[in-house]
This record gives sequence, C-alpha cells and structure tokens, in this order.
Amino acid sequence: MERNLAMENKQNDELEIDLKQICSLILKKAWIILLVGALFGTMTYVYCTFVAEKQYISKTQIYVIDKQSENITSTDLTLFSALSNDYIQIIKTRPVIQDVINELKLNMKPDELMSKIAVNKEGDSRIISISVTDTSPIKAKRIADSIAKASAQQIYEVMDAELVNVIQPGNVPEKASSPTTMKNIFIMFVLGSVIACVIVVIKFFLDDYANY
Repeated sequence: MERNLAMENKQNDELEIDLKQICSLILKKAWIILLVGALFGTMTYVYCTFVAEKQYISKTQIYVIDKQSENITSTDLTLFSALSNDYIQIIKTRPVIQDVINELKLNMKPDELMSKIAVNKEGDSRIISISVTDTSPIKAKRIADSIAKASAQQIYEVMDAELVNVIQPGNVPEKASSPTTMKNIFIMFVLGSVIACVIVVIKFFLDDYANY
C-alpha cells in the first residue's frame, strides 16, 4: 500500500515537473511561436489583398400586396409567413433566373446565377430582400435590379397579386463583403501560433525520450 502511494506521488511529481518544464519552454520559445503566428498572418494578408477575388453584395427589396390582404387580420402571421415563403420560391424559379440571364446577356447557366442569389423575408412583413454577390459591384447591382423586376412580374402573374413594388433598388456596394481580411489574419495568426506551440512541445518530448 505504502509502495503504491510512493509510486503515485512520484508520478504526480514527474507530471508537475513536466508541466512546469513545458510552460517554461513555451515562454522561452514565445518569440518563435509569435514569429510563426505573424508569418501566417502576413501570408494571409498578402493572399486576401493581392490574390483572393473580392466579392460585393448588392441588395434590393420588393413589397407584395395580394388581393386578400384586406381580409387578413394583423394577428394572422401564419398566413403572412406562408405567402412570403411562396414569393421566395417563385423568385428562385428557373423562369425568373432565365429572364435575368436573357435581359443582361449573362454568360452563365441558371444554376451558376442562382448560387449568387440569396432571398430572405424581412421579419413578418411583406418585404422580400434579394441579395446578389458578384466580383463586380456594378454587375451585382444590375443583376439585383433585374431579378427584382422579373420576380415582381412573375409573382404578379402566378400569385394573382394586387401589387408588387420594388421599394429599394439595388445599391452599388463600395466595400467588398469578402474576404474579411482582418478576421482572416487574426484566425491564421492564432492557428500559426498554436501549430508552432505544438511543434515545440512535441520536440521537447522527443528530445526528452531520446535522452531517456
């Protein structure tokens, strides 16, 4: 019993010594760890600034009033939600996307254009937001405006809507939405530092094992 306790205390002491050694080693090698992190961050900055394609988002909004609106109470949010979901699905249909491709003479397939589009409902309102992402801010605006126009016509015809208005035309974005340079730099700095830290600790254990 006493022998087992002695062995356990010895193992605990060794573990404590190892942890202290590791912490001391990390502090001693901190400049290398931070240097590797800075290198990762610098490489990320260069990539985001000079290599990565910048993406721009243009947003437009449409407002839909159907012929049954006057019979709907303000508490009937379920019906509002269902109708808005219908509008969203219509905006994503091939006829709308194909109309946009034809109007703007875009050299892309419907699925390719669809991947650039995000459609969302604004809360419980009748406002539908359409966002378009592209490498050109002007092209993003043109596509957004064309989608709003084509989808308004399609909703009017398919849903027999009373009125479909474009309440906000697409904007020409001044700043790129991606890549998010500072965020990426921070992530890669942390990642580089962690990798360097792991390598330092592994090298410590390998050297320790070799000496043993």
